[in-house]
Amino acid sequence: MKRESQIARHFLLLLLFFSLSYATLAQRGSGGQDIADTASLDVNIANAEAKASSPAATDADKHAVASAYLERGNVYYNAQAPRLYKFALADFRRALKYQPDLAEAREKIDQMESIYRSMNRPIPQNGAEPPEKLNETAASARRIELKTDPASALIKDVLDAGSVRDYAFTVEAAENVSVSAHSEKQVVHFNLYRVRDGALIRWALDVDKWEGEIKPAGTYVIRVGPAREKSEFTLEVKSSKSAETRKF
Repeated sequence: MKRESQIARHFLLLLLFFSLSYATLAQRGSGGQDIADTASLDVNIANAEAKASSPAATDADKHAVASAYLERGNVYYNAQAPRLYKFALADFRRALKYQPDLAEAREKIDQMESIYRSMNRPIPQNGAEPPEKLNETAASARRIELKTDPASALIKDVLDAGSVRDYAFTVEAAENVSVSAHSEKQVVHFNLYRVRDGALIRWALDVDKWEGEIKPAGTYVIRVGPAREKSEFTLEVKSSKSAETRKF
């Protein structure tokens, strides 16, 4: 009975999500942390991934990564925010890569995929893209320079189907930042991360526009994609010193 009620609840939430405009539910233009705060879980995953990648890694180390992904996936799964379901699917899929016999992850993947199929909606493929590993992402990310005040950068790039593009910028003090992504061919979404404690901390997820005041100095990463099909896109980033910063 509990499983049936969960399926019914997620079905109704997805039905509501797809019946309303995306802009209504996506919380675009919000500043600060996204609606699911997973900062500590992001760090746990990064630490567990690093340990499991060691040549001396044991099955217990791999199971620890799977448990960390499962825990974060359940945050998205239980958030009652359908736009986060794709991130729950991604975490459950990654959990299975480390522990193929993890029954809870398999059951929830099957459940969510069956709901998408019953609604004749494409099943999100999140989880196949490169994992959010700080060192690998930092090495491949294209740097965005925002040295003047105000500053802006306009980037034109191409996304292959299922691929992502990473970009990094640095904030030296409190700044007002806006980010937007656009494609003529399809809706392009991005995630915004803060680099902290050796991990990419999820700051905003699955948006095509974001703006707000960023106070913690440091490096931030924008991941555009994954895309459903190959397309050109434009990424625009703007920044200006906040009123608080201008006092000094």
